Amino acid sequence: MAGNVLSVRETGSDGSQGREISITDVEFVPLDFNALRDAKLHQRLDVPLRGRGRVHSTLGLDIHQGKIATFNTILESRFTSKAIGLVQGGWLPSALANIADTVVLPDRCVVAQLASRLKDGIARDGAEPDFIDLFAANPVRINPLLFVLEGDQGTSPTPDQLGRHLAEARMKLRSALPNCEIVAGDDQGLRGVLGSSKTFARERSASRHSFLRSTNTSNHP
Repeated sequence: MAGNVLSVRETGSDGSQGREISITDVEFVPLDFNALRDAKLHQRLDVPLRGRGRVHSTLGLDIHQGKIATFNTILESRFTSKAIGLVQGGWLPSALANIADTVVLPDRCVVAQLASRLKDGIARDGAEPDFIDLFAANPVRINPLLFVLEGDQGTSPTPDQLGRHLAEARMKLRSALPNCEIVAGDDQGLRGVLGSSKTFARERSASRHSFLRSTNTSNHP
């Protein structure tokens, strides 16, 4: 989350402001399966956050600027998290998974969420706040590979369909997030998708043949 700042501020029951710390270069510890099992993603989400970062500023705390600090807190958010980000070691609410130089690979469900919730980077009227809306707050790098390979027919897309899906992904992402950087979204990227599609088809075919051979062996002692 380099360049972004996470601020934690104490607030009294009467609204008075207490101590405050702001941290930059944040690295969150991924949440585990138990947290996902217990989370109510369609409701306002309280997120147990742990991680580390560099102290940016403090108020009422004797911690020097620039010091590396760890944190452990509960984020009482006003956001739902209908889409989550799968990261190495676990998961995070969608926007929190977009840290440092991360490239986001959304599937069709996530792209549909973005397209239905955001227009030109602004939440549509009536949409309940969701973590995914925060993608509009900062530049985000998006690779549409999963969207393109997933297709919309329940079968592996043909080369012509891959080109159509890539154009669809670009249109929807640009409409929702005009400031996003689409990675591998051009003709060269399409050639890469074609290569990935062929590799996937070969691996799936080899896996099927291996299964059939093992089944045949087990049935003929």
